[in-house]
Amino acid sequence: MRRLLPLVLLLTVLVAPGAASALTPAQLTALGAGPCPNAESTFRCLAVTVPLDHFNPSNPASLDVIVGVHPASIARSKGLLVTLVGGPGASGLTDADALLELWSEPIIRQYDIVYFDQRGIGASSGIYCPQAVLAARRAEGTTRFDRTTNNRRFATRCVAEADAPTLLPYLSTAQAAEDLETMRQRLGGEQMTLYGTSYGTQLAAAYARRYPERLRGLILDGVIDTSLSATSFWASAARSFESVLDETLAVCGRRPACTRDMPQGARAVYDRLNARLARNPIRVEGGTGLLTQAMLHTYIGSSLYSPSGRATVLRDLANVARGDYASLAEGAWIAEGVDPTTWRLLNTGISYASYFGVQCADAAYYAGTPTERASQWTAAGAALGLQLPRIGEYIFENDLPCAWWPNTPAPTSPPAPLVANGIPTIVLTATGDPITPHAQGDTVFRHLAEGHLVRTLGAGHVTLSPAAPCSYGPVEQLLLHDRLPRTARTTCPGRFVARY
Repeated sequence: MRRLLPLVLLLTVLVAPGAASALTPAQLTALGAGPCPNAESTFRCLAVTVPLDHFNPSNPASLDVIVGVHPASIARSKGLLVTLVGGPGASGLTDADALLELWSEPIIRQYDIVYFDQRGIGASSGIYCPQAVLAARRAEGTTRFDRTTNNRRFATRCVAEADAPTLLPYLSTAQAAEDLETMRQRLGGEQMTLYGTSYGTQLAAAYARRYPERLRGLILDGVIDTSLSATSFWASAARSFESVLDETLAVCGRRPACTRDMPQGARAVYDRLNARLARNPIRVEGGTGLLTQAMLHTYIGSSLYSPSGRATVLRDLANVARGDYASLAEGAWIAEGVDPTTWRLLNTGISYASYFGVQCADAAYYAGTPTERASQWTAAGAALGLQLPRIGEYIFENDLPCAWWPNTPAPTSPPAPLVANGIPTIVLTATGDPITPHAQGDTVFRHLAEGHLVRTLGAGHVTLSPAAPCSYGPVEQLLLHDRLPRTARTTCPGRFVARY
């Protein structure tokens, strides 16, 4: 970790005032906007043509990034409020209308709200490899499953199925940040406010480093500390998942109903199941086939993201304690993205080809040949697993296909911590967030020149919601009144595990 920069303490930070003409339907039509891919959407969509490679002017190739705009209803808007969704690999346009409900009526009225599909996703030349994903998921439910072999096969099959050799080398976050600037220019906004969630905070940080003068404000929700190397990030996430799982199991001992169902303790039930599956899979009655350790880890990992998911884990472990594995196995297959009745791939809306296209372009995981990189990776994961025996090794090796992915970069030092001079920034964290640990958010906040930290106790990954006024208030204050709260930090109540 680099030495922390001094924190500038300010009672009240004002955003540069000013307003821009709202993007009227007529103006959007003049820009070429029309109906969005979702015909029932209230957004207007337009294609923004961007260079395939922003950093090589001699390359004439281009592609269209599809942008959806919900214009402000007042004549003078506060400008563009752009949401950068997580993933990478998730579509911003598919759920734009549902996500619009995140913003209060005054915000919707005063901002031109923008969602878009990042390059390689959805309507923006989206690339997919569903058969490769299905094969890899099904392999986790077999007796001969080998994680290294499965990830190598997945990487090879996914690249071949996506069939996008021209696009794959140009899916990096650095390219996406340049797309974002081209979008701003096309929409005519002098400045933007960015709301980034999860991976979207990484894209927001990249843009802020490149074009700080174009930002009116930043809202970072479930924030990634981009000054960490990729392996350091995943080691941090592995520790966080292990900690969240430990606390989830401990909560059972403080809930009378859960204690009655598992008098031996949820930790004992989980550890016994984990150890048994390490030796042999369990054949489950009811048509769900085998339950393997890989499936257990996938299920637990996906369930820890929210208080409700953690409660479901405890209920399924209570069934296991009674000798009933059916609900856990069914949940595990659904977590794998596979329908346990039809054995077909569920439509999760995530592009795994794009996910790895971005992740593997952004970060260098070890050096050497693919085999050498994979060997170093799994050795580091095994060592971490000795410290974090419940789920840590599985989490650390999440991006293992990058060992074989084409066009991976050479190892480089990560960027310096984000300072964001002149950009009022709100950082939202939760102590129950497993994938973007609140400690990373604390580090990001400490480096900011003009920041406010909102920490929710318990909760899960990504916390902003109008139903949670404690955390929503500072964001609304920034967006509507152009200032950060007077205090540096806000702490909000929350639940770690939902009702059992």
